[in-house]
Amino acid sequence: MPGKRIEELDFLKCVLILSVVTMHLVYIEQRFPYMKEVIGMYQASCFFLISGYFASIRKPPAAFGRSMLWLFVPYVVMEAAYIFASYLLPVREGAESIAPAAVLRYLFVAPVGPYWYLHTLILCTVSYYMVWRIPAAPFTRLLALGFCFYGLSEGCGLMLFANTLYFLAGVAIRESGLRFTFFFPASWWAVVPFVVLCSFPENLWRGTLAGAAISGLLFCFLLAVYRRLPHAVARTANYIGRHTLVILLFSPLFTFAVKPLGGWFSFDPTGLLFWMLALAVNVAGCFFVAWCLDALHLSRWIFGKTRVLEPFRRAAD
Repeated sequence: MPGKRIEELDFLKCVLILSVVTMHLVYIEQRFPYMKEVIGMYQASCFFLISGYFASIRKPPAAFGRSMLWLFVPYVVMEAAYIFASYLLPVREGAESIAPAAVLRYLFVAPVGPYWYLHTLILCTVSYYMVWRIPAAPFTRLLALGFCFYGLSEGCGLMLFANTLYFLAGVAIRESGLRFTFFFPASWWAVVPFVVLCSFPENLWRGTLAGAAISGLLFCFLLAVYRRLPHAVARTANYIGRHTLVILLFSPLFTFAVKPLGGWFSFDPTGLLFWMLALAVNVAGCFFVAWCLDALHLSRWIFGKTRVLEPFRRAAD
């Protein structure tokens, strides 16, 4: 059940957050634009599916409100910082204005930068909590939640409906009472149809059946990979997967910082050397920022807890 730690899902979250970082590396995007399209297709849908599965709504209103507050606070802090930074710096698809009305619109209606995920996650989770207070059968609640997502997406323009469908699928898996891995059995063979489907650009949209199949097949393949990982590698990956929020929040700082280093690796046609360096800098940098917040006792004001980083030994064991 979702209440217990599922190490396989920590590994999936690790792969997904590293995919997010990869997708935002300009050097990789310029060299491999089609790969960016593939990553952009599956990383959001897979994250929302996992988020729907793990969404914790069986709490008293006060406890649930606190959990949402301490997701909203880091979102507002980092989104506001990104709005002003993207207005001043040469960032694509950044803020076009920093007038108060524009800033409020970016924060509450149409976020810029990578933090739109948290905006959608908060809306989906709050909707899930409210709909599940309705005294009705689970299937009826699922339908009601789907209509709620449709209204917020198509009616209010607050999020993308295709993303909410994956969150809804995660909720359905959770409410079934079955393990996540029951729906996505580990299989090495899953890579074959995954590659075939990804070879056609028309499949690279998460709002299609082909897009949903790509996400599911990726899960099946990665779960097979996880079973063969050396213990030390699996522990490290799981630790990263348990801190995806930290990497999502702070990685834009380091993707921008490593951008000038791309020219140093022009001799490598594969881009692998730059990619590995960029990932290492991003992960280490994000953990360092989180460690500093813990050391300065600022995490309680941003995340609502004394420590945002778990000690590696305790977290991995």
